[in-house]
Amino acid sequence: TDQYGTTPENRVRAPSSTDHTYGSPNAPVKIIEFSDLECPFCKRFHTTMHQVMDEYGANNQVAWIYRHFPLQQLHPNATAAAIASECINEQAGNAAFWKFTDILATYQTRKGTSINELTAIARTLKINTKTFTSCLLSDRYTNHINNEIQDGTTSGIYGTPTSIIIGRKGKIQLIFGSQSYSQIKPMIDSALAE
Repeated sequence: TDQYGTTPENRVRAPSSTDHTYGSPNAPVKIIEFSDLECPFCKRFHTTMHQVMDEYGANNQVAWIYRHFPLQQLHPNATAAAIASECINEQAGNAAFWKFTDILATYQTRKGTSINELTAIARTLKINTKTFTSCLLSDRYTNHINNEIQDGTTSGIYGTPTSIIIGRKGKIQLIFGSQSYSQIKPMIDSALAE
């Protein structure tokens, strides 16, 4: 605990309508994932979270909330990918944001995602590439990304993926790293049983 008598993860910003939410925002259990779109462990965990949503999201028990935590020092294009996802969202909405994250979760490149590669992905989503490129090269999402990084840092996040499960009655559980579905299922069941 800190000087306020709370653990850092209890200071995470509450989910809101400004978040990228997969599933029902009214679900009793929320999983806030702090992630880096170029992180190989995040890509693996993305598959795990789809398993979670296949089981628990189908009946509105769990909502998956995505927050950016690009580790720029490890993944030089991670911030550009985060900004690209926001530019996709700006043009085509939340569903396109999630399609973009799905594509990046399976995207294999040794050098990371360049602006040309991000634009090519945007094109597959029927995004206006001129508007997309203009958005990508602007700084209009820099503060948004930085605020999510700060939220993560305040919450004790230092690596990706790190997720925070918020239970039915507000109990917090942390998922460090790319845990398997079988590892996090008991945590979700516990959060639902509160």
